[in-house]
Amino acid sequence: MAFSYPLTMPAYPKPSEIIYRLRAAQTTSTSPFSFASQIADWGGQQWEVDLAYPPMTKTEARSWVSFLLELRGRVGSFYFYPPDDRVLGVGGGSPVVSTKISIASVSITGAPNSTSGWLNAGDWFSFANGELKRVIGNVNSDGSGNAKIIFSPNIRQDPSPSSQVATETARGIFELVDPNIKFDVTKVQHHGFRIVIQEKINV
Repeated sequence: MAFSYPLTMPAYPKPSEIIYRLRAAQTTSTSPFSFASQIADWGGQQWEVDLAYPPMTKTEARSWVSFLLELRGRVGSFYFYPPDDRVLGVGGGSPVVSTKISIASVSITGAPNSTSGWLNAGDWFSFANGELKRVIGNVNSDGSGNAKIIFSPNIRQDPSPSSQVATETARGIFELVDPNIKFDVTKVQHHGFRIVIQEKINV
């Protein structure tokens, strides 16, 4: 049977613990004499997330077991919605990309007009190509609903002009880090899961 990727993660239960890591492709050269360091930043960045879930009954766990098996290790991909994705800024509007300014900033249009704190530092958003970002610094819109967003991690594939910028339902395309799947089952038939996921980056 062929599965259609990306899959959708089961919505419940929510994870009991989340650890976010932003990996950066950097190398460091340190002098053995002075200990002075030189850092080369190669620009590559990638989200990695540890997710731990509370004990589930056998019935609750079935959808998770099916989901993990359908991924076939690292072959498949899925949509990851950050559980803490609630916008802390004002939000709203129907934002779309105007232009890419740099690998870490874009201009958008379609935000509510003249809004201070439309997005707040740390808010999640995503591009239509499945890249998940976090805002650096508060974002204000002008009288025409235009705004500049500075974010991390860097853009890998340029977003198309007029493509959607999702602020209320930010999501990224992810894969498992470890292709080997483990299920913990207690004597009382409670199931436990802890998975590590990372952004899916295609060549």
